[in-house]
Amino acid sequence: MSANEFYGVVSKEFYDTPDNLPVSGLYLNHVKRLVPRSWRIQVRGWWTFISPAEHKMAKQGFKIHISAINKDAVSIINAVLPILITHQVAFKFVSGPEMYTLGISKNFGRSGSAKLIAVYPSNEEIFRQVIEDLYHATKDFQGPYILSDMRYKDSGVVYYRYGGFISVEKLKINGTAEAMIQGADGSYVSDERVPYYKLPEWVAEPFQQVNDISSLSVPLLNDRYQVLNVMKFSNSGGVYLAKDISNDESVVIKEARPYIGLARVSEDQYVDSKELLKREALVLRKLKKLDCAPRLIDEFEQESHAYLVQSFIPGQPLSSFRARDNVTLISKSDPEGVIDFIMTFSVLARRTIEMVKKVHSEQVILGDLSASNVMVEPDSLTVRLIDFETSWDCEEGEPDYIVTDWGTDGYRYRVKRQSSKDIKSDLLKSDWYSLSMTLYSTLLPNNNLFELAPDKFDLMLTKLTEYYGLPESLKGFLKALRKANLDSAMSLLNELEGVSAKTVLPVESWQGINNINIAKSIDRAAVNSERLADYVESVATPLREDRLWPSGTEIFVTKPASLAYGAAGTQMFLVDMQRQCQPKYDLWWKREWKNFESYPPGFHSGLAGISYLYGSIGQLDTAKTLFQQLSKSPLRFTNNNWMYGEAGIAHAGLALFAQSKDEDFLCHAKQSGDYLLNSAEHHEGALCWLDSNGQPLHPGFADGVSGILLALTQLYEVTGEERYMNSALQALSYVNQYADVSLGRPVWYLDQTRQIHTPYWHRGAAGIGSVLLRMGRVIDDKELVDLGCEAIGGAFSKFTVACDQYRGMSGIGESLLDAYQLTSDERFLRMACLVADTISLYIIEQDEGAVIPGFQNKRFQCDYAYGTAGVGCFLKRLESQSARRFMDIKMNRY
Repeated sequence: MSANEFYGVVSKEFYDTPDNLPVSGLYLNHVKRLVPRSWRIQVRGWWTFISPAEHKMAKQGFKIHISAINKDAVSIINAVLPILITHQVAFKFVSGPEMYTLGISKNFGRSGSAKLIAVYPSNEEIFRQVIEDLYHATKDFQGPYILSDMRYKDSGVVYYRYGGFISVEKLKINGTAEAMIQGADGSYVSDERVPYYKLPEWVAEPFQQVNDISSLSVPLLNDRYQVLNVMKFSNSGGVYLAKDISNDESVVIKEARPYIGLARVSEDQYVDSKELLKREALVLRKLKKLDCAPRLIDEFEQESHAYLVQSFIPGQPLSSFRARDNVTLISKSDPEGVIDFIMTFSVLARRTIEMVKKVHSEQVILGDLSASNVMVEPDSLTVRLIDFETSWDCEEGEPDYIVTDWGTDGYRYRVKRQSSKDIKSDLLKSDWYSLSMTLYSTLLPNNNLFELAPDKFDLMLTKLTEYYGLPESLKGFLKALRKANLDSAMSLLNELEGVSAKTVLPVESWQGINNINIAKSIDRAAVNSERLADYVESVATPLREDRLWPSGTEIFVTKPASLAYGAAGTQMFLVDMQRQCQPKYDLWWKREWKNFESYPPGFHSGLAGISYLYGSIGQLDTAKTLFQQLSKSPLRFTNNNWMYGEAGIAHAGLALFAQSKDEDFLCHAKQSGDYLLNSAEHHEGALCWLDSNGQPLHPGFADGVSGILLALTQLYEVTGEERYMNSALQALSYVNQYADVSLGRPVWYLDQTRQIHTPYWHRGAAGIGSVLLRMGRVIDDKELVDLGCEAIGGAFSKFTVACDQYRGMSGIGESLLDAYQLTSDERFLRMACLVADTISLYIIEQDEGAVIPGFQNKRFQCDYAYGTAGVGCFLKRLESQSARRFMDIKMNRY
């Protein structure tokens, strides 16, 4: 399960930990009746811990896990608890059936799935006794296989593995933590949580010799299919590219594990992934005459797993195909490019409509149609469909909950069963709605926005049409298809296919850069930033210990006061908005202060960023204390990049020195600079740095070489020491080894394969361009400034998928302001205003203020990296024309 899914189950509005899921007391009530009163019971969110009075937990050892089928969970609890009580063994269980159902769902993490009960024997002798007794007590039960463990004998539910009992964690440079156990020599090593059984090298297998998984060969499946590659893994099983050795045909094999991937089919009935695979096979048989669906080749079971073999569909998902520079609309910068897009769009639209019509003619409703399951052959634009597990054969009874309730966010119109008079007709319309949203995603794949704000679709489509000079027939086509008005849609598609360059001249479009009303855009940005600040203040939760503001999923696995995802970045926005916020949140900060010893030192991830915040609000003594504390961190001088390592720490020190003139801050910055110089590597005549795997860093800004380049430039600017600039110039040569031109604009590829580049601040042209500007200004190099301006101008797009600082419009907008402030070229200010105007389309009004959707537009976030605070910082800067937060040393204009 992705982090977005895992932390998105509690609320449709904010990300939250599943520990806060409301659960029934079903499991707990049974446990309370069985355990002695003297035993301790602690409910801690996902897990409830049970231990004898005065029990002392061992640090590590062999632990036992019990799995279950949902309906058997209470019976298994009743069967195993007497044994655990008799042996005086501590254990924990999943706090409620709602959580356990999530834990055996299709997309749950494979290494942690299916664990209903975890048992912690105090030594190996007790472990052997307890596991044998549990084996006999549960011999009549079956449950999901626990992938991280070894099955005990032939049990259906009893498993074991070696690992930590008491949490021992090692802090990582990005603020996450790694679970640790003690090795044979007493040192700590990683407690690996992998989806297969793996013993630490110093631990002996307790029962039988187990083959090392790394030495096992992949067997032929069904004595016929040779697996060539894993295409995808999920908790439910795998999807494999294979060869049919009977005829050398390439095939795709889908695997389904028993009792996993539960899907609700009615009010009180669920089916597992094996049943879902059978559903898909039935639909493929139904579609066997069609050339737009995979051909069903084989079905079989092997070692209780079900397998479905289908023909290989060439091409790539539309979700990938649409991202190509020569396909996506938002990369176009001239009418001819828009014409090319329309021609491609028209072909895809007609072919996908014909494809859906063919499927419907076979009395099959797709149920889940999105850009991920439409396959496109790039050269021929042939389209086909994959993944039919949610489809419905209209001739096979009434549709179940899977057909009506499942779907991909941003693509699916969910049919309301209770109010439907003709559910088949509604489901047919739903397929056309999904196809319209699939085709819309080729214009701008921000579909998730419409889950949070459905009314934004018409507005966004209208603005895209105006800006790119698209024919009204394209907009009309999508709107007609969305309402399943096929006659009108086809008529408009015919009209669209007849357009010429003359009919696509931009209405506002590229001319809009010259025609935009700068004053009005800035006024709008000022109003929006105030509304965003109102909302941020309204949703603060100072009584929660795990966060002060709603944020992205990262806040639950990193540090809650960090600049990137936590309180420091959000509060910095409120400071810039001149909100008197510090007294309101002092209690939260004082509580969190006791945890600062466990924070990493970095700028975006830890204490350097928090120190920067305190300096910005005038508490320089506190900032200095934090800098002294971060210097004692064992992670100091272990990383070099801007986000987590010494480059960012150097910048924070220089910014605080510029504010305070306290030499201690400068001393800290120079220490970081010395580390950067000493850790540099020569690479093909240039200077670079290595990542944690010993490979040369990519050229990007946040965690790449450009961030280090900026730190060295700023150290030279402040100290005048030539050694910093000499190294910076050598690093610039390395960065430019990755430079190229795409569609007439400079880009920097992320590796030597030269396949991937981005326009954003985090790793792309906007971030690199901003560094080149600053470096060119410091050394008075006009060519470097010009290249930076070209990079930033090339990164500009009035529309991108998201609004955020790291990978969205706000980061690009900030870089445009960088270029304007350095060159006074009003063209960059106009582009920044266009970006701000587009951001206003994403703003969702609430009673308390206004909010911006966060990462991938899936939830509301208030953090700096991907949320409202980062967007607000850009809008406020557009109004104030100040220097750039977290990149410039002094907060004033150049």
